[in-house]
Amino acid sequence: MDIQKLVRAVRTMAGQLQKQMGRADYFEYGTPGLVLLNPPFGDVEEGELYPECRRKENLYLHTLLRRMEMGQRASVVMPSGFLTRSGQDDLALRRELVEECRLSAVVLLPPAVFSPRSNVRTAILVFEKGGASESVRLLDLAAAESLAAFQEAIKRPAFESASMAVSRQMLAGRGYALLPAYYAAPKPTAELPKLIQKLDRLEAKLHDMERQTPIQIGILGEVPFENALFSKKRLALIREVREALKDVIRAEFAAELGAPESSGWPMERGSALFRFRSGSPWKGRAGRVPIYGGGGIRGYGERAIPVPDPTLVVARVGTHSGEVYKTHGRVWVTDNALYLDETDLEIDYLYSLFLAMDFGRLKSGSCAPQVSIKLLMSLSYPLPPAEKRQAFAGRIAPRILRMQELEELLARPG
Repeated sequence: MDIQKLVRAVRTMAGQLQKQMGRADYFEYGTPGLVLLNPPFGDVEEGELYPECRRKENLYLHTLLRRMEMGQRASVVMPSGFLTRSGQDDLALRRELVEECRLSAVVLLPPAVFSPRSNVRTAILVFEKGGASESVRLLDLAAAESLAAFQEAIKRPAFESASMAVSRQMLAGRGYALLPAYYAAPKPTAELPKLIQKLDRLEAKLHDMERQTPIQIGILGEVPFENALFSKKRLALIREVREALKDVIRAEFAAELGAPESSGWPMERGSALFRFRSGSPWKGRAGRVPIYGGGGIRGYGERAIPVPDPTLVVARVGTHSGEVYKTHGRVWVTDNALYLDETDLEIDYLYSLFLAMDFGRLKSGSCAPQVSIKLLMSLSYPLPPAEKRQAFAGRIAPRILRMQELEELLARPG
């Protein structure tokens, strides 16, 4: 990908600056008007400057901010994990960038920028020392396929039309998180009747496939076995039905209770509505108890973890982070997932709400995408009257039950 040319240029221009980070004559050729910095990423080694910084990129950024003069501008490459991490040094640096350094733009770079040496995801931060930011432009260019596409996207007016301006007050309310997805509304779905028609069509197709399982007999009359190609097609169709069912649940939630971000109902922080806990690593023998991990049911074991029945599980880390699953009966939840430990709200209402909010768009992380308990608790959720929540939960229950059946079919395809 020719986007790497851009990063090689940034590395070259910032290389000499990095070598000077620990020296008194930091800017040995005078004070430049613009600083370009691509710091090393990773954990800080013991004995380095600023012990409050636990990451190398934070150490370099901290040093740069201390030595910049008022009015001096900088463009810094940082791992995308920095945009949302909840560590004290991360929060302090993001706050300083917004409140004291006129942070003007954050641009997410394509994931292959550092390939083949690393798959770390990165972003460029553009700021000027001195003064607070009225708003910050956030732009996700992770899908840019070429250097030319990247260059066009960051030009005016394309940049201003494609990026979103987030106010300082809104940033402060989200812990100065700088990830664009935190402030973007979920993408609208198609009209509900069309989604239901699509779901019904896929369900009928799956039903026909289940009745026509092809059987092959070995030459010597061995026990029949399922055709491998058919099994693969069947699993793909089950996944397709599951995604269509999710779209229907989201659309029915929006049709009856309104889109979560603009429903008009009172809003409450997650910390006032429920409590999540992280699961525990799994070790044990095979059994009949579903084991939920970062991608739903990952197997079956002999032991269960004490969780409410039913409860909701949110994938914490990995490709499927942010996905929501409803459990029933005894289950185990691994440390790659979170489970709903306490709430007074209806489980089926929360399940539908979480699907509608699409936690997956909020996942972050430089290498392994993830969502955190802190994120789920900090978000604001609509709270309709109890009678409306209960009525909706009763009507949506059959669809959620079908979703559980599909998850079990994927876990036990045979």
